[in-house]
Amino acid sequence: PAALGTTATRPYNLRPPPAPVPPETLYNSEIGARTEWLDGRFRFNITRYNMNFTNRQGASAVVDPNSPTGFVIQLVNQGDVALSGTEVEAMLAVTDRLSFEAATGRADYQMSNVCINNGPFLFPPPMDRSTSFNTRYSIPARQGNFMFTLNYTKTGPMQTHPGGFTPEENAIYGCSAFAASFIDSRYEVPSYSIVNASLRYTTSSGKWSGTLFANNLTDEVYANNAQAFGRGYWTQGGPGGVVGYSAAPRDAIADYRGRPREYGVTFQYNFHR
Repeated sequence: PAALGTTATRPYNLRPPPAPVPPETLYNSEIGARTEWLDGRFRFNITRYNMNFTNRQGASAVVDPNSPTGFVIQLVNQGDVALSGTEVEAMLAVTDRLSFEAATGRADYQMSNVCINNGPFLFPPPMDRSTSFNTRYSIPARQGNFMFTLNYTKTGPMQTHPGGFTPEENAIYGCSAFAASFIDSRYEVPSYSIVNASLRYTTSSGKWSGTLFANNLTDEVYANNAQAFGRGYWTQGGPGGVVGYSAAPRDAIADYRGRPREYGVTFQYNFHR
């Protein structure tokens, strides 16, 4: 604590409240089709969308020579962003008992000013691509019904940081050398695939049901998200060595892992039915 009659100076962890976030505008246009074939046994849906995100407000690193890291994080206008993508869904009922479902999505974006963003990647990013397949098989029983479900989901890679610029990228975008200092914080969460299965029994009255499930059957080790602490983090408080922007490239990766293989049983009772 500061002595009586003196004023403590804490410029980095005690700051005035941030200003209100300026307004943003998002215009979305979609075109698509919803179709049914084979007396409703086959459904096919497709959607194409385009979004124009105007005056996007986001946190960005701004040069500050008074900061130990050489920059501070501020809310800035990151310019306009154009997002587009395609979604496709399909369902086929092969028989009254067996059905297949599939869905896939692709997304892309372009930023009007990657230099303000300090990198070519949008943050938080949209999911670039994902695909899922689902199979259902119904087995009638004397007092109810069994439903077997098998699901496969593949999630594409995801960037977790604006990324900074490699020398090759900066030759294209022509940004200042400041953004190149964030290249150490660039990290891409790898793609992963998950397989789940379940067997559900429901009584004829629908009063109660029980489910035996197995999630992540292949025991995939994956991350839903991650964070890389690059040169800006290690410059102060990290291992000994050269400090400042001349510090050797090094970082610490923090993965937020998904759940491992799991087995279990659930029971549900409907009091009002």
